[in-house]
Amino acid sequence: EAGMNQFIWNGRYPSARTVLDDKTMSGIVVGPLVPPGTYRVALVVGEQSQTETFEVLKDPRVSATPDDFRMQFELLMNIRDKVSEVHDSVNQIRGMKSQLEEWLGRASNNPTLGSVAGAAVWLSEKMSAIESELIQVDYSGERDFLHLPTRLNRKLAELFNVVASADFAPTKQAYDVFNHLSDRIDRHISDLGRLVDQDLAAFVKLVQE
Repeated sequence: EAGMNQFIWNGRYPSARTVLDDKTMSGIVVGPLVPPGTYRVALVVGEQSQTETFEVLKDPRVSATPDDFRMQFELLMNIRDKVSEVHDSVNQIRGMKSQLEEWLGRASNNPTLGSVAGAAVWLSEKMSAIESELIQVDYSGERDFLHLPTRLNRKLAELFNVVASADFAPTKQAYDVFNHLSDRIDRHISDLGRLVDQDLAAFVKLVQE
């Protein structure tokens, strides 16, 4: 708009991608703070642009080195991206399950489609098994944190908070936990990939037949 304008930047990179209506990650899926350094801001209006550089300075009381900040930032970005990967997989599963439910509804009204109905139920259960490892599907309120197990996306988010809790290089334990969680996540995502390539493809063929 013409006149004075103000844009307030929180100093963070974009947050991880989310799962619609997932309350287990409410308020804790944030992007990493940028490390100290030189940055550029550009104002673009039509074909005109103006650019300025500015410095993000560290707290002078902090003893962390540029390498410490870099290592912390890189790990936080890796955690954020892995959370996005988990949530993308959950969104994919829920989209496929929704379509399977539609086919199940059609098949239930047609006795000749019994094989389609059975295959839809079986495939949906396999998807749900993967989904429930990646995200807590039974959460309904804060008290559920006391008795429901924490799933992989929330564990990553808690690790993010630990690594981001102060200005220091990540500990070896933080890397170990991230690698352990990533390995578990990668196995489930690989299982999902095989399910899509093989089982879902077979279901589509069955529907076509």
